[in-house]
Amino acid sequence: YDCFYLSACKLHAFQGCGFYPEGFFDGWGRKSYDAMQVRIIGPKVGLAKGMLLKKRGITCIQLPSSMLKVPPSKTCTETWVAIVVNNVFPSEGNNLMGRFLDPDAKDVTKSWKGRFLDHATKSGKNKNTMKSLSPMYKRMLVGFGVKESNVNLYARQSIKDPKTLKHVHLKGVIDPTGKLPENKVFIAGYTTDSDNKRQLFGKVHKKVYISRSPCMEPGDAKIVSVVGSKPKDMSVADWNLLCSYRFGTIIFSQSRESAPLPCVIADGDLDGDGKMNLAF
Repeated sequence: YDCFYLSACKLHAFQGCGFYPEGFFDGWGRKSYDAMQVRIIGPKVGLAKGMLLKKRGITCIQLPSSMLKVPPSKTCTETWVAIVVNNVFPSEGNNLMGRFLDPDAKDVTKSWKGRFLDHATKSGKNKNTMKSLSPMYKRMLVGFGVKESNVNLYARQSIKDPKTLKHVHLKGVIDPTGKLPENKVFIAGYTTDSDNKRQLFGKVHKKVYISRSPCMEPGDAKIVSVVGSKPKDMSVADWNLLCSYRFGTIIFSQSRESAPLPCVIADGDLDGDGKMNLAF
């Protein structure tokens, strides 16, 4: 690529996450992904690393200062840039779980459900595989005030019956609209409410427990409110953009008046760290 396809932008507390235009990577066969973890290097750019979220209405990759790790060259004037895609999201595990949760998923067949349940219980080497509740997260939940007997019961049930899973690893990204309320998150995807109706994830699960790996103390986790309907100050187009993303990302609001939420969750950021959310 040429560096003219990149632009620096003044963004509020973006914590290592920028944006790329819709369709920008289509020639790479990556049309079906919402976000990417990348490394970008070039004489005019230096080295940038972090997450890029797909965004409508822009024509070039937008890089916040938090993604820039090494300054541009002082001697080389060449304009090329190389973009290395480390990971793409939603991951296979998130994609499978998202379709499992969504009652309108068109390919939910017996054979497909078997594939999901097998994927959910696997403990193989695939880093995107959904695993049982780790000892670290068990300790975190107990430290946060959940009875140890309840934590152990849930851990055992989720291994035997993946349909009871209430925890998942998501990728953290920044709000592309700038209109999410302070210290709230949006979780893309759909699920079923108590009336067996299809609803946005945040409409059903209004609060989630979020921590990151590694985490050491109960204070490293937070219970956070999830946006489930269009905020008053958000346009319909921006709301539709958020709803167009698939299950697999947790979108953090842009912080202007307080410390960015990822920073107070085990001193995290949005350059590709996995987030764990447990729905209540």
